[in-house]
Amino acid sequence: MQVQAIETPAAPASSSPVVLIFKLELFIVPFVQRDLDCDRIHLLLSTNAGPVASEWVLEACDKPSDWVTWSNGLRKILIAKQPFDAQELERRCCGNDVYSHLARTALQQLIGMEQPVRADRRERLMERASQYVCLF
Repeated sequence: MQVQAIETPAAPASSSPVVLIFKLELFIVPFVQRDLDCDRIHLLLSTNAGPVASEWVLEACDKPSDWVTWSNGLRKILIAKQPFDAQELERRCCGNDVYSHLARTALQQLIGMEQPVRADRRERLMERASQYVCLF
C-alpha cells in the first residue's frame, strides 16, 4: 500500500503580536499648573510582551467621585488573561472616549515596538499618585 501525505500550507503568521494582559493599573496624579486644576491618569499594563503605558489629562470638572467605578470602563475593552491579537484589540478601541484612548495608546507601543516603559516608572507613579486602582 502506498501512502501519500499532502502537506497543507501553514497559515500566514500574523505580523501583530499576541497580547496577554496580566495586570491593569491606574495611577491618578494631581496636576496643578497656574489656572489649570486637573488630574493625569496613567494606565500601566503588564503584558507578556512587557509593560506598556499611556496617560490622559482629565479636567477637574470631569473628575469622578469614585475612581474604581470609573475605571471599570476599561474592563469592557481590556480583558485579563485572554490572548488577543494586538492590532485587532487596537481596532476595538476606536471610540473617542478616555478609556479607548488610554487602551489604544498603550497597545500601539506593542504594535510599533516603541521604546519600552522604564522599569522604575511604576515606583515613580506610586510615589506621586493620589489614587491607585488595580483592576486585575
